[in-house]
Order: sequence, then structure tokens, then C-alpha cells
Amino acid sequence: VYDMIRIMVGPRFPIIVKLSATDCIPGGVTFEDCSKLGELLERRGIDGIEVSCGTPETGFTTTRGGIPEAIMKQSVPGLIRAALPIAKYPLQRLARFEEGYLVDYASRMRKRVDVPVIAVGGLRTGEFMAQVISRGQADFVAASRPYILDPHFASKVLDQRIRESRCENCNHCTAEVVLRSAPLRCYRYPRVRKLGFGDVSLPRAALN
Repeated sequence: VYDMIRIMVGPRFPIIVKLSATDCIPGGVTFEDCSKLGELLERRGIDGIEVSCGTPETGFTTTRGGIPEAIMKQSVPGLIRAALPIAKYPLQRLARFEEGYLVDYASRMRKRVDVPVIAVGGLRTGEFMAQVISRGQADFVAASRPYILDPHFASKVLDQRIRESRCENCNHCTAEVVLRSAPLRCYRYPRVRKLGFGDVSLPRAALN
């Protein structure tokens, strides 16, 4: 796949890949698997690696934060819906949010490859993101949900107009996209739509 993309875009166009450090499933993909793939892609000529984790089957391990139980009850099959009162507790443990919850994976990947590594996963404050770079944990930082709320998030942080994203990690956006195939927008703050930022179609893997 990489070789074909490189042929199509030429040698000077940057190609960045997003790898899953672990799929959070026993017997599944591990960080060692991920890092070996990163090393292989580096040898092939990849220009950068973003390190994420999880799959839709492991709940909210990728987009950690709230568990939108009401949306899930309306959208999942009957047997799963009946099990939600019990299943929500392990889901909450897996989805426990802390800023930069995947930065450690990026830091470990950076020790394995020489191409730029991008950290992602719950990055919300300018101060924390600056520390990730200054400490050498990653070469770049990325985010998704803060931009769903405010596409100007990065420029506002850089201009010191804001210190952090207003995103509350409620995961309403994640649940609407994954469970209902609804437009990607902030469902917590409907005013975002009035500003002309809403109703964007993006792949599920873009969420973090």
C-alpha cells in the first residue's frame, strides 16, 4: 500500500501513517508488533508515524472519556442493550480519561525510529502539549475532538487566546458517528453548528 501511494504522489510528498500501539484485546496487536511495523515503514521511506490505540470493539479505548449510555441504549442490539448496566463499569475503567493518555506509546516509538513521531490521545492544554515536545516525548502533537468543537483550536492556543480546549470528552460525537453513522460534529455545544463548523464526514479512525 505504501509503495503504491509513493508512486502516485512522488518522492517529495510527505506520507504519514497512523499505527495502533495495541488493540486492547488479549492476544491481539501489541506495542512490539506496532514498533516493528514502524521500523519496517521507516525503512520503506515513511515520513512520520502517529501512534494511537484501540478498536471500536474495545469500547472507548481510543476516545477515552464519557460513556454516552443513553445513545448506546438506543443504538445497540437488544442483548447488548440488556447487558449495558453491567458492562458500563468495565467500559468506564477502560475509558478513564487523563490528558495525554497515549503519549507514552509515542515516546516509546520515538526510541525505535528516527522519523518524526506524532503523539495523540486526549491532548487538551497548550502547556501539556508544549511539555510533550520539550521533553522529547514526540516531535509533533495531534488532536481530534478539540477540533470538532473548534476548528481554530490550535491557532487560539498558539495566540494565547485560550489555554485549553472546552471539549469535555463526553464522547457524544464518537457515539453518534460510530453507532448511528451521524454527521461528525459537537453534540454537546450545538452553537458550533451556527458558526458553520458542523456536519463533516470523517473516517471513524480519525477520532481521538
